[in-house]
Amino acid sequence: MLLHFFSDGWTAVLIALIVLGTNYLQLTVWDGTLLTHTPLFLLYGLLLWATVEWHDRPRVRTALLLGAMAGLITLVRPSEGVCLLIPLLWLPTGPNGWEQKWGLLKKHFGQVAIAALAFIVAASPQLFYWHAVTGDWIFYSYVNPGEGFDFFPPYIMDFLFNFRKGWLLYTPLMGLSLLGIPLLWRKRREAFWAVLLFLLVDLWVISAWSCWWYAGGSFSSRSLVPVYVVLAIPLGICLQAIFHRKSLRWPAGIAIGLLVLLNLFQTWQWKRGILPKDRITKAYYGAIFGRTGVPNGAHALLMVERSASSEEHFTDEARYTGHELCHYTFDDRPDSSFHFTPEVPWTPGPDAAFSELTGQDHAWCAHPPGCGWATASLGTAAGDGDDLPPRGGDLSVPHRRVEDPAGHPERVGADDDGLPHSGSALPQGQPEGVCMERARRAVARGRPEGGSLGAEIKRRITTCQSAIQETKP
Repeated sequence: MLLHFFSDGWTAVLIALIVLGTNYLQLTVWDGTLLTHTPLFLLYGLLLWATVEWHDRPRVRTALLLGAMAGLITLVRPSEGVCLLIPLLWLPTGPNGWEQKWGLLKKHFGQVAIAALAFIVAASPQLFYWHAVTGDWIFYSYVNPGEGFDFFPPYIMDFLFNFRKGWLLYTPLMGLSLLGIPLLWRKRREAFWAVLLFLLVDLWVISAWSCWWYAGGSFSSRSLVPVYVVLAIPLGICLQAIFHRKSLRWPAGIAIGLLVLLNLFQTWQWKRGILPKDRITKAYYGAIFGRTGVPNGAHALLMVERSASSEEHFTDEARYTGHELCHYTFDDRPDSSFHFTPEVPWTPGPDAAFSELTGQDHAWCAHPPGCGWATASLGTAAGDGDDLPPRGGDLSVPHRRVEDPAGHPERVGADDDGLPHSGSALPQGQPEGVCMERARRAVARGRPEGGSLGAEIKRRITTCQSAIQETKP
């Protein structure tokens, strides 16, 4: 496909740069064997080739391939349906591109219909599967608690530059590709609108996902790897423009060589675990930059580690300072206890935004069993699954981690029903009781829940205390 735009030599250079100078190497060699991005890279290549060929020499077989490739791309990853912008906005070469495009579509309307039919056939198996399994033709299967699309606004700046996994921060070579897009207007105008608008929409959709770093263990942002085929065109145009000026050849060559070496070295760091998979901060990145090992104390600079299991435990207490948020003895109530009723299902508690709790990126909240608190500003709720004991195997929630909703928009540590995980058992000697959400459910149903605790204890508590542990500045 690149030979349509560049000579053999430039094509070889671009292939080498994509493989050695980007995260394509890490994804295809180590991390992408079971992911969709590598086959999507191939499908995008075939789609782009078919698009260029059909606009140069319209043929039925090319139209069939074009529609089938767009359909398969959408089948593999529905959000990649934006790939349709490439053939729709691609123009014939020469002046008056939009007029030529309209004339081409009218003259070969039958081929356009064939391409559309091929797209529907290729993309339809998913629709039939959804209908067979769920009864709906369209089914939204991304149901991870706290994850979803935030289109207005998306996380574009984080996606591009955040130290956690910013695309341009860890794959800076592709910045030359972005610089080459304006040059397409003069050099390859037939590709300008297709590449520009496709990239803008694709970047918007990808960065709108609340988990914009896409979790997992990939190096840099794997979500853009499939479209490197498209970005190779403006990358080549930019490099040609640079090397056309003799005064820039050596400096540019050295800079590009250093970017390739940086990518290879950081890929090696990722493979050795020096560069973590998704907990990187600016401070940690600075501490390990250019190093072949992790300096002493650098791990403390990482983001908080999330448990991959169903439990979270507060263990590294030396890094935290604690203070009491609230303490209620209920001495002002009859028999000095708080009674749960259907009308009053919650104990008192602090009503605070995250910024009022700590200036750090996370904190641990603790309270004895039988009481607790929740606030929407923290993105958490007390309790566990309906009719199920907490995942920790105990009816207590001793510590619950909450994180900055601005930096971590997804809800952290959530069960399948969107409620937070329970932690380990409380130390001996704590007041008996159950977490307040389960107590609320027991009262609402008018029956006690199982276990050794009496129904009266489940309906009332005598003390409620919440504390917070935050990392030391």
